[in-house]
Amino acid sequence: MGFWARVKSGLDWLQHGHLIYQLLLAGGAGKVVQAMLQKHSQLDPTLITAIWLLVSGVVMAGLVFLGKWLQARKASPAGPVTGDYAIPDYREWKSNVTEQITGRTYTNESVEIDGKVFTECTFQNATLVYHCLAPTTFFKPQFKGTLMVKTDNQAAKAFSEFAESLKQLGANTGAQYFEIGRADKEGNVKTIVRERYAVSPVKAPFVVPVRFGKQDSLYGLFIANDGEPAYDVMIAKFSLGNMPVEISCNVPRLVCSEGEKFCEAWIGQHDGSRLFHEMVSANQDSIEFCITYKDQSNHNYRSICLIERNVMSKGGLDVRIKRQEVTRPGLLAS
Repeated sequence: MGFWARVKSGLDWLQHGHLIYQLLLAGGAGKVVQAMLQKHSQLDPTLITAIWLLVSGVVMAGLVFLGKWLQARKASPAGPVTGDYAIPDYREWKSNVTEQITGRTYTNESVEIDGKVFTECTFQNATLVYHCLAPTTFFKPQFKGTLMVKTDNQAAKAFSEFAESLKQLGANTGAQYFEIGRADKEGNVKTIVRERYAVSPVKAPFVVPVRFGKQDSLYGLFIANDGEPAYDVMIAKFSLGNMPVEISCNVPRLVCSEGEKFCEAWIGQHDGSRLFHEMVSANQDSIEFCITYKDQSNHNYRSICLIERNVMSKGGLDVRIKRQEVTRPGLLAS
């Protein structure tokens, strides 16, 4: 290992906050100062002790600061500024890493695909694992059975969910095209996906949770419809740990002008007032639930929603919609 490589490795140790090494370095620096003072000065031993301890403390503080600075710099890398935002410096992306794989068959297994080029490979009931750290390419692949793609990259997950949600919202509100683009460091955008909605989008219902709270002496969920009339509005039962949760909602018709609709909640044998305490006891930060409904053409919709713990909110709970799922064949171009 070269000199600079050893220096980088040492800084990486500091970045991860290895306190023992920082103490040893700080103590060593102090001892060096002590030895020099004893050899080249006539100072009182008590004063020498105070000086080398002070030096050790200053060195220790400097090492801790350096470690935190490096950690913050790695966590929030700065990039060139384009327009009103900074383009992130994706330092973990390895565009020059490529592994050639030809004619291989993967059956009932997980395959990491970062930095690999697959040529004439067969995937039978395979799970493709993409960490989004390097490009991947497939030439003349064969996919059989069930094909699954998954990632542990949180940024990729968030982008995928956001894009799918926006695609559905565009279908509901009159968009003609849906595009996904890639921006370079200069801010130039290259289109990756461009789809045209196959038919003129129709107006749709959009049932959302508003808040979880109290009405008179009852506790439950308030919902509202931000779109066209919704029919057969129901909330499916779900679980909190081992306890069933039921939100009584069986609304034949819900229109925007009606405002909020109250749906009483029950947690096991208890009323909805126990929900926050039961979530704390179960060490559960959020619960996912589903609101189902139809439009006037009998198309089915699902609002995938969350109840989340938030001590800053009244009652300790927030509610929000994650996405709307639509069953309406022929709406989007394949």
